[in-house]
Amino acid sequence: MRIVKLQLGLTPRAGTGLRVYAHRFDRDRGDPSAFAYEHDVVVDQAVGGRWTGWLMGGLVTPPDAARAAFAGARSGQVFASVSYKFGGPLGAAR
Repeated sequence: MRIVKLQLGLTPRAGTGLRVYAHRFDRDRGDPSAFAYEHDVVVDQAVGGRWTGWLMGGLVTPPDAARAAFAGARSGQVFASVSYKFGGPLGAAR
């Protein structure tokens, strides 16, 4: 599989990030051919000094040749995550 990725990111305000990804997946078996295109949008948000969260939405579209070979169709996905950062480095004296 050969993957080409384009990423654009910006910070519209302190603590908020926005990223947009575009991927092209090619099968690389002698004669490379397009396998799928994926587009993702990710929003990151910091809340206070220790909490962060992100939400990602993605859409995958296979070209006609891949649909025929794998009976695939357009599909989407949504992921969410929340993280908490515990204090200090490991092993630090208190």
